[in-house]
Amino acid sequence: MFLDIGSGLSFEPVATAGLRSWHRPQRYEWLDRVGALPIADTELLNLAHHCPIAIHADGGAPTVVCLLRSELLRASRVGRDGRWQLPYHPLALRTLPFRMRNVAGERVVEVSRELAQQPSAGEPIAMFTTSGEATRDYATVLSLLDVMARGRERLADAARLLIAADIVVPLEGFAGDNGLMVVSSELLFQLSGTRAAALAADGCMPFDLAAACLFSQRWLAEGVIGQRRPVDVETVPVERESLLDHGLRGGLDQPLTLDDSALFSFEAFVAAGGPDERS
Repeated sequence: MFLDIGSGLSFEPVATAGLRSWHRPQRYEWLDRVGALPIADTELLNLAHHCPIAIHADGGAPTVVCLLRSELLRASRVGRDGRWQLPYHPLALRTLPFRMRNVAGERVVEVSRELAQQPSAGEPIAMFTTSGEATRDYATVLSLLDVMARGRERLADAARLLIAADIVVPLEGFAGDNGLMVVSSELLFQLSGTRAAALAADGCMPFDLAAACLFSQRWLAEGVIGQRRPVDVETVPVERESLLDHGLRGGLDQPLTLDDSALFSFEAFVAAGGPDERS
């Protein structure tokens, strides 16, 4: 099973491809053999409404993906005519036939010639102007690729924390032995307070990823989530830190009452010589 958009297609650097234009893909029959698409942090919660969110770890940096293989889904996301069925297009599809890959620490833009030259995909779109600058359409693609690259890195950091917290379980069956993992609600709820606090890093992105993964499991086919193994988590009571250092220790634990006294006595103000402007 392929787990990268580049695994089912051939890509080459734009700098050496020699292409001056491209066609925007309209059909995605090949998505089923690709199996999954990498996603960005900005589309995580949106995609959770449409596709299962998973973590792919193959020994290197983990990648957060949306699953598209039909055997893993309750319903295919691509119709019989090869067209995308959902109202939202992932960034990885919107930027096709291009992708951005990290090569020796540098981001390299690559293009799939087989997708770029599809004659049935409408009118060709120019990549460069006569002066050699990127056209508006191509510049938009490059901007989206940059957003996606940065978003993938942020999600990779969040995925590392979920793996380190030991709250993920593997997918089995057809998806077995492919390094695909999803969050287990049982293991998440068993986290101690100290470990759970660690997931609030980076603007709570690890928590967002865990929530998106759990919410999107409704789209997974039956019987693909691995055994949720019981774990013994030792919880250590942690004393709540005081918000202030001048005597109001533990104030959040004290009973609260409303002060129903008058905030201001107008009569006392007038009796003290204040001006009465009511007349």
